[in-house]
Amino acid sequence: MRQSGFAIRTRDEVDAGEWAVLLASDPRSLLFQAPGWLKRFVRHHPRKRARWLELRDEDGKLLSGMPFALSSRLGLRAIASGIAGTYGGPVSRQGEQEAERAILRHYLKLGGRRCVLREILWGHETPPAGAEQELLPIETAIIDLSGGFEGFWRHSLTHNRRNECNRSERRGLSTRESRELDLLRAFYPLYQKRSEEWGRVPHSLSFLEEVVEEEKSSLLISCEYEGRVVGMHVCFDLGAEFLAWLGTSERLREVFPATMMVKAGVRAAAARGCKRMNLGSSLGLRGVSEFKKLVGAESSRRWLLHRQAGWLERARGRSR
Repeated sequence: MRQSGFAIRTRDEVDAGEWAVLLASDPRSLLFQAPGWLKRFVRHHPRKRARWLELRDEDGKLLSGMPFALSSRLGLRAIASGIAGTYGGPVSRQGEQEAERAILRHYLKLGGRRCVLREILWGHETPPAGAEQELLPIETAIIDLSGGFEGFWRHSLTHNRRNECNRSERRGLSTRESRELDLLRAFYPLYQKRSEEWGRVPHSLSFLEEVVEEEKSSLLISCEYEGRVVGMHVCFDLGAEFLAWLGTSERLREVFPATMMVKAGVRAAAARGCKRMNLGSSLGLRGVSEFKKLVGAESSRRWLLHRQAGWLERARGRSR
């Protein structure tokens, strides 16, 4: 497709070096938009295929791009930029807002009537250029780290939660920062169980192991009690933001692993110079959302595009 001097193409392979330059030129870019993240994801999800939109000028210079995963079934397609609960969307060279608008317009038409679902999960407060009318706000729990760990401990965490941490430590609950796969394996059955309770399909252990092995910015925040792993957050240092991507904990009466994991995560984030800790959205779970408020998180806006084909929406409406 050629538009306003731009050539837009869908690719099933991209030049990693060229994309590294593009990502480095966009201060909003995240590791989840790098080609390696999408390729790893589809290796462990056989029904998904890796695709990229690339927008180039008349000289062939890459101005903007967007990764997405494609799934097909019975001749129908669904596409998503922002996979495995992480963020996606376009990356663009600075000053190339028109290129970004063009690539988003193209994405919204990609696949025609056979594409029944298009999604983008955007990880910043300001939406990408050209998508302001398309995106829905979603609330994300953010802990402000401008005061460092001491500011969080003294001013953000409630008195009761501080007491939970102190009691937990006295009773032998400990936390650890590591990238040890044995700890991840010990945690995995608890993650599987909790995913089933939430009605979510858990990621495979092999996928999580590969993420931790290959992504140097990854970090495991684990809680251990009486010789077993009772909670974990799989985290990423994204520079300005420390993301608690995936995690859960056992529900225990005598100790409080969930609160202790947040405390340990804030300490790790502050030590790395991060400005905030992202605890994610709450999957529609009210109790999880309330807990995040009690550990000092405030709501911050992120964005979701979730567009179904009109004929599919009407069909579903008639079936209700």
